[in-house]
Amino acid sequence: MLRSTRASSLYAGLAPSLVAVVPTALVYMPTYEAASAGLRGASCPGPLVAPLSGVLTGVVCASVRVPCSVVKTRVQAGLSPSATAAVRQIVRGGGLAALYMGFGATVALDVAVAVVQFSVLDAGRRYSSLSHAALGSLAACLATAATEPIDVVRTRIMAQLRASEGKEAKGADFNYRSLADGLAKAARTEGPGALYRGLLPRLVLKSLGGAIWHGSPRPTFFRRAVTEIATGTRPT
Repeated sequence: MLRSTRASSLYAGLAPSLVAVVPTALVYMPTYEAASAGLRGASCPGPLVAPLSGVLTGVVCASVRVPCSVVKTRVQAGLSPSATAAVRQIVRGGGLAALYMGFGATVALDVAVAVVQFSVLDAGRRYSSLSHAALGSLAACLATAATEPIDVVRTRIMAQLRASEGKEAKGADFNYRSLADGLAKAARTEGPGALYRGLLPRLVLKSLGGAIWHGSPRPTFFRRAVTEIATGTRPT
């Protein structure tokens, strides 16, 4: 890549990625903690708490980060020169709703990641002696490997051409109508291996992120506050 372009191109899409980090981080664990506390307060069976909390967490996070992901994808793919240009192009071609292109695929991705990751974390804390950092890294790796096909198709949906953007619009003509359609077309025309393109760098990124996030201590007052809000009771 560096042979054909500048080193700065490695940081294409950095701005929208940074913008998405703050709101996503603010809703990710609070949503999971609140959902877990609420489900336990409602006497939900123990084995179902982590998966169901993961589903809710995935839906909420997808709602927050999809617009930033759409912009980032188009900048990284070279379809727009900057984040602001990408926003103008997207809105001009399809209105504000176009910023949520690939929303269904993102919900599926975030829900699947959250369910796998939190289920592994819950089981690991119960039945293993791994450190929080090691367990977080393992959970992130397993969730990433399990959801890579969804991420590949989601990214393509966000970057593909849309007729409403006009003849001069840039993009790849994948012609995916939905996540299921994209998975089937990619596997049929390119082979199953195409659905795992980019897995290694994503594994490295997510494993490091999982180790740092889950290895870092979270203050006790945070858990107490979330539990009290979700259940209406003060934890002991």
